[in-house]
Amino acid sequence: MKKSIIFILIGFLFLGGILVFLFWKSFEPPVENTFTELSVTDEAVQELYAKANPSEDYDTMQDVYTKGTFSNQFILGAAIVSILKNNPQNTVNENDVNVAIKQIFGTITYAHESGYIVSDEVCGFQYDKNAHLYTILNGCQKNETTKLLRKITSARKSDTEYMIEEKLIVTETTYNELNQTITINIYDDIDKSHQIDTLTYIEGEETKAVDIEDYIDEASTYEYHFVFDGETFIYKTIKKVS
Repeated sequence: MKKSIIFILIGFLFLGGILVFLFWKSFEPPVENTFTELSVTDEAVQELYAKANPSEDYDTMQDVYTKGTFSNQFILGAAIVSILKNNPQNTVNENDVNVAIKQIFGTITYAHESGYIVSDEVCGFQYDKNAHLYTILNGCQKNETTKLLRKITSARKSDTEYMIEEKLIVTETTYNELNQTITINIYDDIDKSHQIDTLTYIEGEETKAVDIEDYIDEASTYEYHFVFDGETFIYKTIKKVS
């Protein structure tokens, strides 16, 4: 009988010790990820930024910036562009696209389909579900009227994360045939809702290329987030900071 009481007391003491330990742990501050500032020209930073930006085309990239999410078409397009950069070809195997998607986005839901993404490597891609093959399409018209101007302004990393900050403005060029003038409207946001400057030139007059450095203080700020998934750093999110 005495032995049973002793075992019960030991059990209560053991359980009590666990409860005290858990109670004590609950008051400990969470361990913060320590970040190190990086040069914006750091090779890893440039590689991650390139993976997240398969296109310089406004129409292609607008949806990502506006919604902060990746459409099925963007996921496929980003993977196909990454493949073609390393190995230009007229067709791309479905399995190669799967591998590239995993390397860029990690485990993410998507479906194979035809679509478009305007870049130096590709214009569109036609999917053949029977052959499990993508045919690369070229020769589409780029949007030369509306352009994105972007610049990486800071980068930092921890053991498990990369954070890249970017400045962005949008320019829209119009031509007035009556007055024979070229007008460049400059906006600080992707939706062209807030104009920050207007440049006007007479046709034939030398036009100065818009430099984002001249509008760096007014430009929108976006933050890219990459997370280590056990194999590589994958593109998780993009969000507008200011």
